[in-house]
Amino acid sequence: PTASTDPERCHGASSAVRVEAPADLRGLALSFNRRRRSRLWLSRKSRKATRRPWLSPREPFGCAGCGLRVAQLAGSAVVACAKPTRTPSAPRSARVLVAEYGFRGVPWEWEEIQRHWLAGSSVAASPDEVVAAFDRVEATFGRDWINGSREEAGGVSRGSLPTLHVVTLGQLMAAVDGVQGSASLLEKIRRGDETAWAELCAIHLLRSPNPSVAVELEPVVIVGGRQRKPDFRVQKADSDWTYVEVTAPGRSVAQQAVLGTLERIGRLISTVKRSYALEVFLRREPSKAEEEYLLGRVPEVCRLDGVHTEELPDGLGMLILNATAPGQVVLTEHEGEEDVPRLGRADVRAGPDEPHRHIAVRLAFTDARADEFLRVEARQLPNDAPGLIMIQTSRAAGSWRRWDEFLRKRLTSDKHTRVSGICLFQSGYVDTPQGESWRPEAKLILNPHARFQLPRWIPETLATYAPQ
Repeated sequence: PTASTDPERCHGASSAVRVEAPADLRGLALSFNRRRRSRLWLSRKSRKATRRPWLSPREPFGCAGCGLRVAQLAGSAVVACAKPTRTPSAPRSARVLVAEYGFRGVPWEWEEIQRHWLAGSSVAASPDEVVAAFDRVEATFGRDWINGSREEAGGVSRGSLPTLHVVTLGQLMAAVDGVQGSASLLEKIRRGDETAWAELCAIHLLRSPNPSVAVELEPVVIVGGRQRKPDFRVQKADSDWTYVEVTAPGRSVAQQAVLGTLERIGRLISTVKRSYALEVFLRREPSKAEEEYLLGRVPEVCRLDGVHTEELPDGLGMLILNATAPGQVVLTEHEGEEDVPRLGRADVRAGPDEPHRHIAVRLAFTDARADEFLRVEARQLPNDAPGLIMIQTSRAAGSWRRWDEFLRKRLTSDKHTRVSGICLFQSGYVDTPQGESWRPEAKLILNPHARFQLPRWIPETLATYAPQ
């Protein structure tokens, strides 16, 4: 067995040592605990090997903490930490050595991520940062979870997006290092809880530029004689504790209904097999009768030749045929149309036996639940300290553009005075000269009527994520 060590990077997640375990583990006794610190017991006296499934003797293994040294014992590998925290209590005759500081599977390598994940694309992070993020996520969620994060519909995706998903999560996890109770939050993320992801992102926004900020998860407060638990509270230096409630609105019932309408119109692409490019531009949600009219009229328009534009009855919208090439979907701001948030869908067909064509549908829509979320989240905040509501808006259509104006009007001298501010935030992937990058954005609404104003450091911190 061979191992390489890096003493100057002691305890670094990316400095784990690769050690090839022998195929024959007879004569060894293996035990492993589930905590981050682990022990590898190897004894000549035992005749039966006891090992866990994730410690297959044919798989590489090593210590993720200090540099490891490798010894030979009856033809089998013995792994020990170079600086163990305590001496094992095993008999000397057994010559048991202990590996501590986070025993785990094989660390990731940059070449492996480049070949099997990025596949020629690039991300705006150094190789060391990428590897460290993958190692961090694996240490908490396991390699199977990482590999499963890019599986969809029976296939495996590669490129910058699945890679950035893992890298971003690893970087966000750094925001809860040393925070008591963070294991419960990360477990929710492992199960796919979107609200927990939003909470982790909110902590990152407040703490990443200020590592000295103290964070406490689910502090208990008394509101109106009842016990409440805001998501977390933060404090910097001598400022007051600020209590934070985070929410991540999913798709509303109204939004699901609109998406159903878009899907039914988009499916009409299968009914007319000829080359065309159609945009269905809707100014509002159609009634049931209007939708029936659309489902009959769209195939008729698709059979027309050349460029064609027609107004739909009662100002519902327009049908625009062949204004672009088939397959080229362009989100045009049509002259004279109101600039409002819209939901959209595009269905495209192309292939050896399929004429190239597409149907794009756009419909004006804004999620109307802002007041509901404000009322629900405000109830969790105390009356005797600053309170901040953070709303992740990515899945609530139109909320990023419209909710700030509405929420400002709701913060009055006789309503929501316990709310010191409301932060709308979202995130996405953007292209940079260095490669794809994850970028969060935040907009803060301050409440001039609040009983307690936010500490100055919070508005200053969130201002660094202003929309670009």
